Amino acid sequence: MKENKKIDSLVKTALEYKNQAQFEKSNKILEKILEDFPDYLKANGIMVVVAGNYYKLNKYSKTLNYCEKILSKNPKIELASLMRYLSYVNLDDPKKAFKALFEYLEKYPADLFKDTLEELLEGLLEGYGTTYKDKIVYYAEMNNVPVPERLR
Repeated sequence: MKENKKIDSLVKTALEYKNQAQFEKSNKILEKILEDFPDYLKANGIMVVVAGNYYKLNKYSKTLNYCEKILSKNPKIELASLMRYLSYVNLDDPKKAFKALFEYLEKYPADLFKDTLEELLEGLLEGYGTTYKDKIVYYAEMNNVPVPERLR
């Protein structure tokens, strides 16, 4: 119990650093917690924060590493799937980006991904992402995202 209070205090400090946009300082603390206490009850949540910090630092490969760890333990965490998708987009790997998007949407409803689907539909209207048009439209419809008539 005493150990958990110590860890919680460290997490609080790391989150304060994160909120001050000191992402590297935040991750230094959080990664040490994950290393020293791998069975810590809130480890998955910590990994989400670490992934987000790396994303903010434009370290997309590190973001992906953490997203994969998170999703291997709990594939329902949409934020990890979204960061995975966005990291592949930023690494200019659209094939893997769309694969990440569709893997999540095949099993779970969109919440955070609704904005992504809206953006992709707008892109289709402008001639982008047409290779994936059918799937984008399908998942948009499945998640109650309005599909422009021109795309039906």
